[in-house]
Amino acid sequence: MSLEPNDIQRDVDIQVILLILADELENPSLSDIREIAVDSMYMDYFAFQTMVKRLFDTGLLMRSVRKGETRLDAEGHPIESIDLSPEGIIVLNQLRGELAVGVRQFLYERIASKRSGKDRAQIKSHYHLRPEGQYCVELSFEEAPYEDFRIQLLVRDESAAQRLCHRWRSEVSKYYFPILKILLEENPSTEKTKEED
Repeated sequence: MSLEPNDIQRDVDIQVILLILADELENPSLSDIREIAVDSMYMDYFAFQTMVKRLFDTGLLMRSVRKGETRLDAEGHPIESIDLSPEGIIVLNQLRGELAVGVRQFLYERIASKRSGKDRAQIKSHYHLRPEGQYCVELSFEEAPYEDFRIQLLVRDESAAQRLCHRWRSEVSKYYFPILKILLEENPSTEKTKEED
């Protein structure tokens, strides 16, 4: 199966977008790059994963843990930063101007927004007593201008509600990313159950 010229150009454009983000964002993690790349509506999560793997495999992108890195992933390890290799810089310099003006404008606006701090994640949690006597706990993880995650839980007592709120605010990465991983994971046994219903 051969790729059509439009498919090849789209693949190149996606790779250029990823190289621009790795170059322009300050000390970016893979999730920083993914967030803006997928928001561009130029690629979905799976295209992102495919192309970023290709960039690592061809040596145009590199990953490393910076000395003194304080950000941690869901497993408590320091987050890897993504950088362009010398070859990646050459390729980006050659292809940057080939990307559509509208896409470049979107990228640079989002990069500027991130640099100014307007794009920072907000971790929110609160609870209230319902008429039935249960406490409704609402937990959210928001990244402007989008809301990424919101969940409501019902608990019987106020101390449980307070505990949930405190844990969410103090250890969001411990819960948020594993929940997403579980929900997005492809599981053949689950798929079979769905088909049987």
